[in-house]
Order: sequence, then structure tokens, then C-alpha cells
Amino acid sequence: LQAYAALAVMATIPIYLGSYAGLRYPKQARWRTGSKLNDDEDEDEQNAKEFFSFSDAKMYPLVGSAVLFSLYLLLKFVSKDIINTLLTANFTFVGYFALAEVLMLAVRYFSGNPLRGRFLLTLTDTPANEPELWRLRFGYTHLSVWIAALATTALYAYSKHWILSNVFGEAFSIASIQLLSLDSFATGMLLLAGLFLYDIFWVFGTEVMVTVAKGLDVPIKVTFPKNVTAILEQGVFTSKPDVPFTMLGLGDIVIPGIFVALCLAFDHSNHLKTRGNKNSQSRSFSTPYFSTCFIMYILGLVTTIVVMHTFQTAQPALLYLSPACILSALGVAYFRGELVALFEFT
Repeated sequence: LQAYAALAVMATIPIYLGSYAGLRYPKQARWRTGSKLNDDEDEDEQNAKEFFSFSDAKMYPLVGSAVLFSLYLLLKFVSKDIINTLLTANFTFVGYFALAEVLMLAVRYFSGNPLRGRFLLTLTDTPANEPELWRLRFGYTHLSVWIAALATTALYAYSKHWILSNVFGEAFSIASIQLLSLDSFATGMLLLAGLFLYDIFWVFGTEVMVTVAKGLDVPIKVTFPKNVTAILEQGVFTSKPDVPFTMLGLGDIVIPGIFVALCLAFDHSNHLKTRGNKNSQSRSFSTPYFSTCFIMYILGLVTTIVVMHTFQTAQPALLYLSPACILSALGVAYFRGELVALFEFT
């Protein structure tokens, strides 16, 4: 029960935090407590957002299948140690930036300060009046966060400890939900429906998904020991404890998570249409779509866990999570008479 509760917490926290971290507020002239960026940085962040298009959603299950099967073949015919070493190098490099981003988000939020930094590095092409190719503004707080993220990354690369792996998994999830956006509800529903079939096939129809999930020792999943007492007896700091773990793939967090985040964006859009510029920066607004979809995600996750525990076999989580998210958004829109507005929202 403790392991399942831990998985549920590790799945829901990134969705909630990532959804609010990725919410875009109308531009403001100055920093206000509770918003993440000032006017200039807000524009940079808006431009940095990556959008899933309808065509991307159509191709994603096919591309995901190709990648998954390729990893399966590599695990079958190439040394698992070599594969894990190469993937660890890749994930620790990317994970460093994800962890640094999440730490900066936390510092900005709790300090109520934009923390733009007093130093500015720029890269320009000649002649000098050409537009900047790259710029980086930072300060002492940024340096402290970067050093902390680097130390954590180095410790994970050295130890491969399951707790640090979970830290990176959570950072990946939060950063992904913050930076990725669906361009419409139609795209989100198509993506969830496609991955619904993808998950069923690769989990129930083959051994591929389970083999890859168990064979890769990289932060593509969150894990928790089924026997906490045994972990305490062996030592919390033991990197490879002889204890069975339960796990949840990051895809089961991030993919539904960006749909839940879209629901929050729709709620915020409705709030702005109703209130105009009044309290446009407030986080206190009605969230019927977000709250319902978030709760349904939790119920879908609980269903996954109950079925997994009952039958003692791996379950395709999106079998339960995809319908829960899609039907929650459609249900709320139907009862509020906003189905047209839902599908027109971009």
C-alpha cells in the first residue's frame, strides 16, 4: 500500500506543479508575487514553448512504437551495460537542465522574485548591429542552483540510486508539462486515444514494454520499493537493494499531464474572458475543467493500481488514464454547454 501511495503522489505532483508553471499570464509591466517571469522573460518563455500539433499526435504512437521496439532489440542483442551507460550519459545531461529549471522555478516561486540576474552573456554575429544569436542572464542565485543541480547529477551518475532516479524523473515530468503544450483539445484527445491503443498492444500483446521498462536503469520511470522495512534494514543509501519495486513510466505522467494542463489553460482563458484585465494575474480562478480532469486522472491511476495489485501483472496505465481524461473534459463541456468552445480553443 505504501508503494502504491508513493507512486500516486509522485505521479500527481508533477502534473499539478507543471500545469501551473506552464500557465501563461497576460503581460504585465512589473513583477508580481506568484507569477514566474517578468515582461521580457515571459516573452522568451512563450517563444520557448513547444506545441503538439494534430499531425504530431497522429504520428506519435508510430514513432513511439519504433523507438520502443528498437530499445527492445538493443537490450536483446547488445550488452545491457553498454546500453544503460550510453543512455545514462544522455539522460544525466538532459536531466541536469531539467533539474536546474525546476529548482529555479521553486526558488522564484517561494522568493516571489523574478531573479533575472545582474550578469548578461550574449552571442552576436558580425557586424555588431546584427540581432543577438544567444543570450543568457544570470546572477548568484542562478549559479548556486546550477551548482546544486550539477552536484545532484554527478551523484546520480555515480550511484544510480533509485531515490535520485526519482528526483530526475519528477524533474523531467514537471519540466516537460511546463514546456510542452497541445495546440487544441482535438489534438490532445487524438494523442491520448492513439497511446491508449499503443499501451494496450505493447503491454498485453507483447513482452516488449515490460522488458524495456525493467531492463533500462535510467530515469524514464518513477519507482518505489514494495517492502520499505527491507529497504531500511539494508540501508536507505544502498544503491541496488535486493527488494522488488513497483514502477510507473514517465509517459503515464507527462502525456495525460499536458492534457490536464490544457484544461487549466482553458479555465484560465474562460476566466480572462469573464473578468477581462481585472485580477488577470491571480491564481484564484474557477477551474472546473482542470479540477475534474485532475481528479479523474487520480481515479484512473487508482484503478490501474487496484487492477495491477489484484492480478499481479503489469497494466497499461493509459488504458484507464486516457478515457478518464478525455471523458472528463467532454463531460464538463457538455454540462456547461461549452462543447463548441472547447474544440475551438487553441
